[in-house]
Amino acid sequence: MSDILSELKTIVGGRGVTNTPEELWFYSRDPGVLDPHWPDYVVAPKTTEEVQRIVQLANRERIPIVPMGNGMRSEEHTS
Repeated sequence: MSDILSELKTIVGGRGVTNTPEELWFYSRDPGVLDPHWPDYVVAPKTTEEVQRIVQLANRERIPIVPMGNGMRSEEHTS
């Protein structure tokens, strides 16, 4: 999985992807809708091109993508 993390960092930069336990815990929760599910990575793309490249990587590696709604990420939770 370290190769995937490296590729994600190449796509969005080091500050745009994390797999730290604190961030994974924060994003494992869907307020009141679903049971918690621990993600492998949290990725915050800024451009359409980054989203496209992430989707291509996920498809190639057969990794599911779960999008989060607007407002879930704040500067206090940025790695």
